[in-house]
Amino acid sequence: MDNIINISKDNISKGKALTSLLEKICAGIFAVGFIFDMEHWKGAEIIVLFSMLLLTLLYFPFGILLFNNIPFLKLFTGKAFQNISPMRLAGSILAGISLSVFVTAILFEIFHWKEHPLLLFAGTSSCGISFLLILYKNFQKKTNFYPLMFIRFALWFIFAALLFFR
Repeated sequence: MDNIINISKDNISKGKALTSLLEKICAGIFAVGFIFDMEHWKGAEIIVLFSMLLLTLLYFPFGILLFNNIPFLKLFTGKAFQNISPMRLAGSILAGISLSVFVTAILFEIFHWKEHPLLLFAGTSSCGISFLLILYKNFQKKTNFYPLMFIRFALWFIFAALLFFR
């Protein structure tokens, strides 16, 4: 099995960088598309929709990998979760789900689709609860895990607040 999938330190570090890079690329494409949408340029909606859907898909199923810095290739070795506590895994899954709902709510808000206030309320409340849990856990344990999640949640929350008051 090790001959089929080459698990080396280079591939593992590339896997960590890949999920983080994909998140940054999608967020950058979204920012460009949002600026184009504010200028009412043709095709901006497709850029915004595509980037937000990719972010939603990245946060929900792969949030556990993204938040815990687990490389994608290590997922198939069976050793991906051995040094991570079950509570941290559960927190990563819940954070991924809440960010996914929140990104979807922002998408609904941008396009003024039906039921966007309800989805924005659900996304904001789930992210707010996750945000408070991250703050609480950060004061308990001083690791790099919680500040990185804190930054992600804060950036999306600030953007949603700007959308709400525009």
